[in-house]
Amino acid sequence: MQTLVQTWPGTRQETWSETWAGTRTGALPGTRTGTWAEKAYAKINLTLEVLHRQPDGYHDLRSLMQTVSLYDVITVTHSGDGTLRAASNLASLPTDRDNLVVAAAEVFLEATGIPVKGLCFTIEKNIPVFAGLGGGSADAAAALRLLNRAYAAGLSARALEEMAHRVGSDVPFCVRGGTQLAEGRGERLSASPPLPPCYILLCKPPAAVSTREAFAWWDASRDETLGASRGVSQGVSRGVSRSTSLGASRGVSQGAAKKPDLAGFLDALSRGYLSGAARCLGNVLEAVLPPTQADADVAQIKGMMMDAGALGAVMSGSGPTVAGLFDDAGACAAAGATLRERYADVYVTRPVSPICG
Repeated sequence: MQTLVQTWPGTRQETWSETWAGTRTGALPGTRTGTWAEKAYAKINLTLEVLHRQPDGYHDLRSLMQTVSLYDVITVTHSGDGTLRAASNLASLPTDRDNLVVAAAEVFLEATGIPVKGLCFTIEKNIPVFAGLGGGSADAAAALRLLNRAYAAGLSARALEEMAHRVGSDVPFCVRGGTQLAEGRGERLSASPPLPPCYILLCKPPAAVSTREAFAWWDASRDETLGASRGVSQGVSRGVSRSTSLGASRGVSQGAAKKPDLAGFLDALSRGYLSGAARCLGNVLEAVLPPTQADADVAQIKGMMMDAGALGAVMSGSGPTVAGLFDDAGACAAAGATLRERYADVYVTRPVSPICG
């Protein structure tokens, strides 16, 4: 019998044995059916600021993030074929390590030294993809929590977040959940006062926006602004504000996006003041959406939500999903019904408390 020892940071020392039933019968430890499941909750960005681009191309961010009750379901079973793979009801998802669930499993098994002879993950997708809702990150985080539970690994939330950082920027937050301030690439998390009870309406227009595209637009906008400030001809006059420069050079409608007020948001949360917090919503990536259908849809959806009684509305993450905060269930439901006449992906959700930690 081979014994492996792991001491992942923030955990007690554990000893793993290859004599588990799981390695011989296909059943995961502690189960009769051999299948474990975990919910993977979507996230929204209540505020989002891009501070600067690092030399390696990544960006330093500061974002107040919130878990919401829209979720995928991740299940895992032993396959016995020596591989890690994923399957999904969404055929376009990769099945190998290009899927963040498989990548997360690789990190978990490498870090813990747990011997397995193949795992198959099934991903029941409900969270739209390329939507700014962190669906892939949520799935990866759920896989880490799931494996920690299935193998009784006893890893702390901090240890799982350390692993999560190796998988993707939003994954540490998705491991922990709740209302958190995320900084850096998303690996530095600090607890915030919770979002007061409310209803969060999500609406994703048909256009897909990748994170890579959104940050490329932000980089281009910064280059344009820098050029204008140095007197380079950009079709706008020297001394024009950054937001006006972007609007003129990229066709972005002014007034559609506003800068987030993180300090004001946190102060409102500390007082349980939902309407005050909603007035501080903001996402700098809204201002760099190029003049496409996605840009028009985001502005239209925000307007429709506000007209229907939302306290505030903001594009989440890299977009194009818009999240609206409501304090009235009826108004939220009515707004959702109106939006469904034009858009397929509309969800009434609630805030979710911290999941892990």
